[in-house]
Amino acid sequence: MEAVDKYAKGKELIEMREAPERTIGPDEVLIEVKAAAVRGSDLHIFHDSHPYWPPVTLGHEFSGALCRSGKR
Repeated sequence: MEAVDKYAKGKELIEMREAPERTIGPDEVLIEVKAAAVRGSDLHIFHDSHPYWPPVTLGHEFSGALCRSGKR
């Protein structure tokens, strides 16, 4: 999956990167993201005017569908 990452401190240091699929635990679900949005906190991180610890994936407001559940 691709993600927009702020990879280092500094203004506008972002890059589209391939992100590995996460493993899920027994009490977690995996969501297939269908749409994502940028909000104010993402813009503050982009402009380096908000505390963050890189790397940070931008666009954390999302909508999606259940891909699979960790419960077996």
